[in-house]
Amino acid sequence: MSLRCRGHEHYDEERYGSEAYTPLEDAVTNERYEPVREAIKNLSQDERNAINGFYYEQQPCTKIGGEDEVAATAIRQRLYRARKRLQTELARTLER
Repeated sequence: MSLRCRGHEHYDEERYGSEAYTPLEDAVTNERYEPVREAIKNLSQDERNAINGFYYEQQPCTKIGGEDEVAATAIRQRLYRARKRLQTELARTLER
């Protein structure tokens, strides 16, 4: 199975085929994730680093914390707080 990264999403070429991709699909995907990107921008730098490292770069908490010399438990706390803030902000956004 071949996974290619397009933006921040992984694309499974075997499942969808290379001809399945269209610019319209890309535009719809980008529009769907825009509120999430905006909410992430409003997090603190520490929380953004934790979210980016854990979800986008798929690094373990020990590696994320090792770069900044922060304990893995502190990274897990940042992820918890960041997810809570994202949940609250996205709920507000969807209510509009």
